[in-house]
Amino acid sequence: MIEPEHPALPIARQCELLGLARASYYHKPELETDENLQLMRVIDETYLAYPVFGSRQMTRWLRRQGYPVNRKRVRRVMLQMGLEAIYQKPNTSRKHPQNPIYRYLLRRRAAQPGLGRRHYAACRIMPSRGAWSERRALRGRGIIREGSEGLEEA
Repeated sequence: MIEPEHPALPIARQCELLGLARASYYHKPELETDENLQLMRVIDETYLAYPVFGSRQMTRWLRRQGYPVNRKRVRRVMLQMGLEAIYQKPNTSRKHPQNPIYRYLLRRRAAQPGLGRRHYAACRIMPSRGAWSERRALRGRGIIREGSEGLEEA
């Protein structure tokens, strides 16, 4: 992009046209130290075993293993490596526009005239062990009665 040997445009003007600071053009990044590379290797192995560890938990774990690190350093290295703790992010319970909405259908039935407490009590399915006692209680209140064809409305 920048031609240092350009006859008409000096480097300062080329950097200005590109919107780049001149110091950024001259900056030579330093290589990582062996200590940092070893720390990166350990953090990577630990992250594969415990992906829920953020910088705080990772720092605690590394200190217990004998590495003299602080949280800022671990955070910088994790950001540099692109590692982030796996946790529930905000707005995960928002509905997606493509997902269908299933309506609650019984809400309309309760509002219909003529269908009252007796209708729902008589139509209720009672599969539990206490079903007989429930039927006796409903029969005792006069809500249902037992006939030859099973349960009938009173």
